[in-house]
Amino acid sequence: ICNCGGSDRERAAAICDMARRNVQAAVLMSSTFQSREVELAIREYMPDIPVLMLNGNLELPNVYGVSADVLGGMRSCTEHLIQNGRTHLVLISDAPIPTTLQKEEGYVLAMEAAGLKPVLLQNVPSSFEGGYAAVQRLLQERPDTDAVLCSLDIIACGALRALWEHQIPIPGQISVIGCDNTTISQIYTPRLSTLDTVLIDCSVTIAHKLID
Repeated sequence: ICNCGGSDRERAAAICDMARRNVQAAVLMSSTFQSREVELAIREYMPDIPVLMLNGNLELPNVYGVSADVLGGMRSCTEHLIQNGRTHLVLISDAPIPTTLQKEEGYVLAMEAAGLKPVLLQNVPSSFEGGYAAVQRLLQERPDTDAVLCSLDIIACGALRALWEHQIPIPGQISVIGCDNTTISQIYTPRLSTLDTVLIDCSVTIAHKLID
């Protein structure tokens, strides 16, 4: 298990390190590995061993992607809120990695199909504090907001906290939906509605594919 940091350069270096250890296979657990530097590293250091990627893929003969339909899931969440009478929906999203871009696209497609104007707060820090600050800003700039979708559960929890401090009823006045169905979504109060991106199912699928 290798924690390879936050840059493409560090991820490519981790590929090189795994190759030196003569691994029989590699699992890349994030769409952030879907980059040119990682692709070149796999071509050079791991051309003949199976590489499986969670929520991403590279056009190489030995790389296999296992992905959830994040775009469709976020589109369904947005449509659900619209069907329940929400008309001023905002998406708060984190760094523009491939899965985040898919979430944004799903939201925009649903909004445009309903004849509504998409409103995105992008590049928000992937943290409780990021969600909290984003909603504080949102309440000042867009007080008519009646639904907030977040690209991560931890961001959504920060959003809930900000709304609670302003004594805004949830979901009576503003609905909130997170993403990833993490443990924090179940233990937070009020309990957070969240998009299940089946991370465990995808990971189990990857393990079975490696064994096969």
